[in-house]
Amino acid sequence: MPINSVEINKRIREIFRDNDINEFRQFIRNNNLQIKDLNNENFDILVFSIENDASINIIEYIICKCKYKTLNYIVNEYPEYKRKTPLLSAIGRSNFKVANYLIEYGADINYIVNDERKQILNIYKNVKYVLYKELF
Repeated sequence: MPINSVEINKRIREIFRDNDINEFRQFIRNNNLQIKDLNNENFDILVFSIENDASINIIEYIICKCKYKTLNYIVNEYPEYKRKTPLLSAIGRSNFKVANYLIEYGADINYIVNDERKQILNIYKNVKYVLYKELF
């Protein structure tokens, strides 16, 4: 019996908590899922993985399997419709290891999320990271 998206997200969140890349691969395979097909305008598996503290191995696997053309994109996350990018999600969670990986993979710290209030908040959150990386 096919599982619905709520069940999929719940199970994936549990797998991310355990940080088990093999279990994640097996779950995807056993349910005949294509990782990129989980994405839509209100949900992105990469942002979801970052915000649920998935391991760097899982994040690398997702990037590889989804074959993102760019990591500079916005997700309007449901139900709050918060505009997010993978890099800002990583920095917002102070996960600088993931942030560094995303930058190495082409994420741009200057990518603009066209929402002035969010930009101000993101700039504030990013100051520590920018100073740490000595980007200026």
